[in-house]
Amino acid sequence: MTRDTERLIELAHERWPGFEKWAVGGDIVIVLADAGIAPGHGTWTECIEPPNDGSMLPIHQHPEQAQFVRVVRGRLRFICGEREIVVRSGKSILIPPGTPHKAWNPGPGVTIAHSVFTPGGNEAAYRQQGVRLEDIDAAGLHAQKSVAANEQLAQSMAEMGLLARCEPGAPAGH
Repeated sequence: MTRDTERLIELAHERWPGFEKWAVGGDIVIVLADAGIAPGHGTWTECIEPPNDGSMLPIHQHPEQAQFVRVVRGRLRFICGEREIVVRSGKSILIPPGTPHKAWNPGPGVTIAHSVFTPGGNEAAYRQQGVRLEDIDAAGLHAQKSVAANEQLAQSMAEMGLLARCEPGAPAGH
C-alpha cells in the first residue's frame, strides 16, 4: 500500500462527497451524471488516473457514442484514429462515434479528466465491474490495476453494446 494510492482515494472523497465512486482497473471513476438523471442524453464522469504506460487499456471504439474529454489536471496521451496526441490541463478532445482510440496518463503526476459519453450508459459497466471506492483500500486499488481488470470492463461494455475492440490501425466498425 503506497501513500500515493491512499492520496488518490482521499482526493476522490474530497472532490466529490456523496457522489458514486468506483475503482475500475486501478483508476477511480466518479459518476457525476448518468442515464438515470438524463435518460438518453449522456454519462458524465470524472476519472482520477495515476501514471501508467498505456498497456492497460486496449484500443477500442464506442460504436454509438461520442466521447468528449476535458483534462482538468495533468495530461492524457491519446491514440485517436491514426493520430497520437497529448491533451494537457485545460484542453479537450472530441472522439466521434466509432473512432478507434485509447488514452493513458503518461505521468509524471496524477491526471484528472472529465468525460461525457453521449448517449450514456457507461455507468452500468462501472457498476457491474467496479468496486465501490468505499469498499476498497489503497492496497486493493493498487492490486486492481491490471490488464485483466480492464479486460473484464471492456468485455462488460462490449456485451452492453457500448464498446467494440479494434486492432491498431483497423478502420472503425471492424
